[in-house]
Amino acid sequence: MIPTLRRSQILEILQASGLERLPGLAQKMGISESTLRRDLKELALRGEVELLRGGGVRMRKENIERGINEKILLNREEKERIARYAAELIHDNDVVYLDPSSLNCILADYIHANNVKVVTNSFEIIRKLMEKGIVCVLVGGDVKMRTSSCVGPFAQQMMQDVRFTKSFIGANGLSVTMGLTSHDSRERAIKQIAIANSQAAYFLVDSNKYGDVAMYKIADIDACPVITGKYFDDFEALENIIVV
Repeated sequence: MIPTLRRSQILEILQASGLERLPGLAQKMGISESTLRRDLKELALRGEVELLRGGGVRMRKENIERGINEKILLNREEKERIARYAAELIHDNDVVYLDPSSLNCILADYIHANNVKVVTNSFEIIRKLMEKGIVCVLVGGDVKMRTSSCVGPFAQQMMQDVRFTKSFIGANGLSVTMGLTSHDSRERAIKQIAIANSQAAYFLVDSNKYGDVAMYKIADIDACPVITGKYFDDFEALENIIVV
């Protein structure tokens, strides 16, 4: 396995568990401890992980992805504004994709168009849609506990076969120069498929994500309309930023 891919897999394991002992992590990866130590040293130099005394390793705190229930509470008033605006973009008979972001969990509460079908890989969103009686399709795959969602090759294959009138996509980072980014390469892959298979795609990103850059690039800043809640000076040259 090439080092870049191997290190990405190490980060995905640490995102899920938070902390690993080196022998156990080497066993999960199917590599020697010496190879693992070289990879971890490189990741530590890049600021991605922390090496602990006693043979442990964890994600640096600022790189840890929060759970969905925690995310929903952060910057809630702004997220409500963004979600209400996005809900008005959903029209009768639309086929909509909602990714497992906190903003989309809130958006699900505001969908009021008729005869809408919603596709999602989020358990939280599916639960809300079922309670509202909205026709919905769950994309299955490997369960990611932290975001209560499905990812991986099965999810990607299912997404490849579906077409949407609109998709609403979240991001962990929003940077004018570095684009829209995600902590998880598996989630990034599904987001990119949704964008490619949609007549219209929108990023929903609250202003707390401004200036943050996660590891995996989803798209350039001007690839799709970006709906956010606060204006920043470097948005001036961008025509696709919608501030609500």
